[in-house]
Amino acid sequence: MDTISQEDVRRAFDDLARSQRIIVIAGAGMGTSRGIPDFRSKTGLFGKSGGKDSFDITQVYQTKASTDRFYKLVQTIHQAPSEEIPSIYKFFKALQDKGCLLRIYQQNIDGLDARILESDVDIPVKPPWKTVIRMHGDVSVAKCDTCHTKYPAFDPMRYSSAEDIPCDACSHHRNVRASSNRRPMRACAYQVGKLLPWVVMYNEHNPDLEAISNCSIHDLKARPDAIIVIGTTLRIQATHTLARVLCLTARRRKLPTFWISNEMPAKKD
Repeated sequence: MDTISQEDVRRAFDDLARSQRIIVIAGAGMGTSRGIPDFRSKTGLFGKSGGKDSFDITQVYQTKASTDRFYKLVQTIHQAPSEEIPSIYKFFKALQDKGCLLRIYQQNIDGLDARILESDVDIPVKPPWKTVIRMHGDVSVAKCDTCHTKYPAFDPMRYSSAEDIPCDACSHHRNVRASSNRRPMRACAYQVGKLLPWVVMYNEHNPDLEAISNCSIHDLKARPDAIIVIGTTLRIQATHTLARVLCLTARRRKLPTFWISNEMPAKKD
């Protein structure tokens, strides 16, 4: 990786100062300042808890042990030190207040951005969109596995493989149907779902993919004038594609793009 000079830094700040429609693609590397080790490192969360399988949808809920391991990871992320907002988020907040921040595509699941930036639990398919698009969820939000209702500001410490947490929305719907004079429904229609962490895992379809895609197309049409990719190696294909399209478009227009990471991006076919 090339050495960054003071002149490079000065030029980067000058470019950002002139930019009015900045798009950021942010990854888990931004969370290390909160005491969360990088997911991929040997000493990180994956290395300490069973590797990538700990966040693989095909593995997580197969056994009590794998479920407990996943819940422990979620709780560890939730409990990471958070008294002080990291400076990078303060920088993004300043850009937002200045009206220069078009969008942040956030891969972090710690939910820290929601404390100071405009974000939404439900990503709409059509505009308007909030500043932060949470691509992979938030450990502080629960989601019903049946009706898909989301519960913001949920305490992840409640999760346990020993006891499911029933969905209040499902319970209410069941009680309303049971007390009405309507024709009885099938037994399965009365099923009450359980609450799980709102986290998009490996090998899991992202239900917000259409909304994220529509938002990115909308942002491209808005002609962003600077792209920042920070704290990620872009190993997730959808994020890699998004970054590639945005950066190529910016470079064709001779606009600045910024790569901020300790590692080079992952190579894709």
